[in-house]
Amino acid sequence: MIEIHIGKAHFMSRLLSVWVFDKDRDQYLIPIEQWKSLPPPGTEFDHAMSIHPDSAQMLMDQLWDVGVRPTKGHGSVGQLDATQRHLSDMRQLVSKKLGVELK
Repeated sequence: MIEIHIGKAHFMSRLLSVWVFDKDRDQYLIPIEQWKSLPPPGTEFDHAMSIHPDSAQMLMDQLWDVGVRPTKGHGSVGQLDATQRHLSDMRQLVSKKLGVELK
């Protein structure tokens, strides 16, 4: 299984370090240096690597841990839970103030 690990390159740097491991073969990937020209549009070509969904999740979690957030993200689960608790509290306050029963 391919695993990709992310970490800060240096505590004063904005760069991230990337390590790639093949756990099944007990190997790691050296820096990628081979590049090829893109083929004409519509032509199929090989991908650089495949990763298991569990490895992709690990990568996403590590990116989150070093401060990378989704561009189109709409808040995290924790933020949504906090908002829902706040709304519940506000409904209870309004209910007490106006003397109405919540459904």
